Amino acid sequence: MLAEKNILSIKELNSVKAQEQKTLLISDVWTVVDKSNYQEDRYGNTITDEDGKPLYVSQELNLKDCYEGMPVEYELSVKLDLLNLYSHNGEIILANPATFKGKLHNFRVIKNSMQRMGLRYFREINSDTIKQLCSEMIKPVDSLGNITKHGHKDGVIAYSTFAKSLSVLGSMTVNSILHGLLDYPPIHVIPYECINLVEDEVSEHTNLKTWLEGGTLGTLPLEITIVMLSEALEYFETPDLKRLLAIVEAASQYTIRTNASFNKVRQALTRFLTRDCGRDDKGVYIWVVKKNCRYKTRVASHTKDFAAIYFDLCDEFEVDYTFERSIESLEELTLRVRHAFYRVSASLSILTGARISELVSLKTDAFEFSNERGKFKSKIRKTQNNSETYRPVTIHAEPIAWIANGLSKQSALHSENSVSPWLLKAVLPWMKKETAINGLSWEDLGGNGSLGGFYRELLSDLISDYDPDEHAISTHRFRHTWAELAIRRFDGNVPEAIRNYFRHWYGSFMTMEYIRGKIKADLPEINREYMREILHRIAQNEEEFFGPAAKYMLSLVKDVEVLDPETVNEILDEFDVIKVHEHSYCMMPKKFKTQAKCWDKETQTPNYDEARWDNCGGCSGRCTLGNAGSAHKDAILRIGMTAQEMIATNESLGLSSLNAFWKKQLKQAEFALKEMGDNIDIVDVSDAGGV
Repeated sequence: MLAEKNILSIKELNSVKAQEQKTLLISDVWTVVDKSNYQEDRYGNTITDEDGKPLYVSQELNLKDCYEGMPVEYELSVKLDLLNLYSHNGEIILANPATFKGKLHNFRVIKNSMQRMGLRYFREINSDTIKQLCSEMIKPVDSLGNITKHGHKDGVIAYSTFAKSLSVLGSMTVNSILHGLLDYPPIHVIPYECINLVEDEVSEHTNLKTWLEGGTLGTLPLEITIVMLSEALEYFETPDLKRLLAIVEAASQYTIRTNASFNKVRQALTRFLTRDCGRDDKGVYIWVVKKNCRYKTRVASHTKDFAAIYFDLCDEFEVDYTFERSIESLEELTLRVRHAFYRVSASLSILTGARISELVSLKTDAFEFSNERGKFKSKIRKTQNNSETYRPVTIHAEPIAWIANGLSKQSALHSENSVSPWLLKAVLPWMKKETAINGLSWEDLGGNGSLGGFYRELLSDLISDYDPDEHAISTHRFRHTWAELAIRRFDGNVPEAIRNYFRHWYGSFMTMEYIRGKIKADLPEINREYMREILHRIAQNEEEFFGPAAKYMLSLVKDVEVLDPETVNEILDEFDVIKVHEHSYCMMPKKFKTQAKCWDKETQTPNYDEARWDNCGGCSGRCTLGNAGSAHKDAILRIGMTAQEMIATNESLGLSSLNAFWKKQLKQAEFALKEMGDNIDIVDVSDAGGV
């Protein structure tokens, strides 16, 4: 622990702000309060104090391991960096304890590595020492800081830990003045630029690609995520899901109308599921078999009342009454709803990229959508006034949030304080609150009674070589998956269901706002990783790529014998950008960027967001994916056919003078399609002018 004199003796800390932080700067133990989560009892009820105010989750954390044995300036810089990253009132830290502990772990990794090298100050991390520091940082250690291989099957720490710890150092340099740091690295440490410093050492213990994939951005292998999302999106379109929504709503309305007990509700549901009910012009009936005679009965009963509500809802949803996969018991119905709810939870996790703490905090009214924009209200509070946080979300989440609400319905039997207010925790009308469905239980509890167990079985059925032990699923692993899917949304390797889902919303205002606010730092690496994949696909002739940029990339790789990481990076450095458009990729070579059709003379830079076909079609940065499943080819074909129609319409109206633009569009589309080996019927474009 620092003495107060240690702080006051450093002139840089003689400020009002430093005095406000004095208590925390002196102490080794900080109290971290999570105002995004209330303390709850075993039934999920919020615990309150004597005055009835809710108690927040809190934890006392010891920081000593982050700087013990290092100079005063080092310790103060660690604390100042943390205090500027998290809100506090001078006595307590307002943060998620798990997130805060992760940051402390990064500082421990850095300190232990520096001490093994004999470094005492952050400022000793420079171009001469960074390689050895990285080498030390990948070594696994135990709780005492001693190097160990126990619990590390690869012989090195996870790439995610390595990258996050380096990011801490880079952030300290960038924010050194803003955070008032006394000690910080003089070089800007960038994680992905440090990979080549340790690749040989990592390769001695494990496969480098596997190591990088295991932790890069915390993602699950994209192929597995695509299978999960594609299966869920297709399921959401099935009539059986609408019937499930109808039966849950019917049960809710039935309990409210009749005030029946749980046993009566379950009895009515069971009889409805096991009896042959229908409706004709005379109303609801039940088929009865008696003495080998089958006839309709319309005698009043609870089963008939329930059926009437269900049939009305099916009519509202525009589906017939009979499940394609029949349900013959209440247990089977509950399981079917549970599995639908799991698909909803996983899809929201994948498509929002939200943290587990944000997903847990989502209430039934969390999402708001209007005019192609959306946001959700998170219980996570990160503002000084402790107000709830609104986060932008893409419009695609709306129907899935609606399904989540539809699968969790209040019963008249549920007291007001026993109904789940949480979007991803479903209470069914025929079940007591204690048996609520937790949509975020990734832990595999055996069988398919949990989210993790359900997907363990489903993926094992859908993917022949799926290994659940190798690819464990968690919400954190989806943090950037949606961005990776979005950038690939026109790739023929992505199923059409996903392509259609992303095609209409990516690039919208709220998506861009989300990118700027949440993954701005990671987006360049996501883009670069996709460029790396495209490069390998071009080099290995796995697919056909067309356009000037593709030809240029091919010219760079045709004489390369081995595409090692260093060569790949050298080739990628030749390109200024990758932008994903419906009709093509923009992959502008740096040496040709002044020739870009979107070149802005005023700023002397390309405006890559000007993604119009009349610009991109004839640009040296165009790279078009031409395989059969590619959306690029379909989009160019639509552009050409639209141009044909406009030219013909204008000519029929005597407005041929307006056709210059459309003839240019058509000529560029014709050229691109001929390059791919396809042709479209064209009108005379002899006056179209140059491309």
